[in-house]
Formats: sequence, C-alpha cells, structure tokens
Amino acid sequence: MEINIKFSGGDADQHRIPAHDGSVALEGLSRSIILISHFLIEGKIRKRAPFTDEARVYLTHTKPGSFETIFDLVIQNPGIAVLGGAAGTVAIGVITNLTTDLTKYIFKKLTGKEQELETPEGKSLNETRGGDIEALADAVEPSLSRVHNIINNGVININISQGPNPIAQLNAATKRYIQTTVLDPTPQHKQCSVGSYNANSRYGRVYDSEFGKTVPFLISSDAESRTSSNIAESLQRYASKNLDSYINIKYLISADLDGRVKRYLILDAWFDD
Repeated sequence: MEINIKFSGGDADQHRIPAHDGSVALEGLSRSIILISHFLIEGKIRKRAPFTDEARVYLTHTKPGSFETIFDLVIQNPGIAVLGGAAGTVAIGVITNLTTDLTKYIFKKLTGKEQELETPEGKSLNETRGGDIEALADAVEPSLSRVHNIINNGVININISQGPNPIAQLNAATKRYIQTTVLDPTPQHKQCSVGSYNANSRYGRVYDSEFGKTVPFLISSDAESRTSSNIAESLQRYASKNLDSYINIKYLISADLDGRVKRYLILDAWFDD
C-alpha cells in the first residue's frame, strides 16, 4: 500500500526541505500510520512501542516534483482484529480500503475537517467501537501535530494520498487547529444521549442536538464516581431504543482558537428519573 506525501511551497519548490523539520514530519506521519494499522490488526490502542510486527512502514523513494516521498505500508498475514478477522483471512483490498478510510477520517478529524467513514467496514467499526476510534485519534494527535512543524518553516502545504484517493491536505489552517487548544474552565450543563463509549479508555461520543451531530468526549479523572456507569447506562438505553437515553452532563469545553468545539471533558453525568 503506497502512501504519497507531497511537500509544496517554500523550499519544497526548489526540490528540497529543511532536514530537521522534514525528518520530524516524516517520522510523525510514519508513527501516525503505524498507530492506526496496529489498532486495526491487533484491536488495541498502543501509544508506544512495541507495535505489531504485521505492519511496517518503509520509506521507499522520492519522486521528481516539488518534494515528493513515497511510504510503503506492508501488512503481512492479513487479518483485522477489530472486524474479527484472523490472520490470513481478510482480503488485502479490504485492509487497504479500511486503512485508507480510517486514516483519512482521523487526519481530517484532528485538523478540523468534517469527514465520515465511507467503507462498509469503516461504518461498522464506527458503530461498534466509536469510543475506541476517539481514543485512537487522541493517540495519533501528538504525531500528526509534529508533522505540522515544517509548515510555514520551509513548506506551505503537505498533500497525503493513497493512489488516486486524497487522504489529507495539511496547511497553515490545519496547523492552527491542531496545535492550539483552549480549555474553558467554566463548567457547562446540557442534556444529550451517548452514542458510543469505552469504559476502559473513558472516551466516547454524545449526540448534541445543539450542533446536530456527535461530539467526542473524555470523562475526567476527577469526575464524580457515578459518571462512568451513568454514561454506560445512557449508551445501553440508546442501543435498546426502548428507553429515554437522554442524560445530563456537566462538562468543560475544549476548543480551537476560533471557538470550534473539539471535545467535552465530562465532570458528572446523571439522569432526571
């Protein structure tokens, strides 16, 4: 699976990029891809080595152009634990499409772009393990943030694609979004329903009718003791579709400099009944 990384603007137009920031960018992209691949293959989120031996990212060559580099993601004994596929049982095309789909989703999510998972496997994964996808995005964020250091420091744009499929375009606007987060210290309150939640990672999503979409959340380590169990109960009610799943949450807002909500940090959750 070839992943194309094209640097353009600034020094890149002279077929060169700053050595240090360029190396950091390539390391950050490689690590981001490995984190995503490890999750798909092993079904687990890992923020540090050792990673699975079944996926390796190789820097194969550069191409003529502004400054263009090719990564080769090699997956051996294809299997996708998150979809229940044992080693050697999943077609490589399915793995390629799902890896591209999830990478595109996470990269765009972390850079402030609206994106939905598009493949049948991606949609199924989102329904069953949405909380894990939020935790995975959190694990990828530091690496993808480092990729942006070179932007406006020798390079203007970074375009990432897999074959004809664009994955992400990184630029000054995405750098501003991913590298600036403001946590409002004033607690807020609203009613919502829980669409996904992983009790181990404490990540999930709530449906916020104010925005008409789901918003990622993380339960604070200082949250009230009832919070996690009530969040889980709301999700169970939502899944059963037989009970009122709306729950009250007390939370802090994590947003970018323009006020766009990135995540809720939940401090408490309770039912009216």
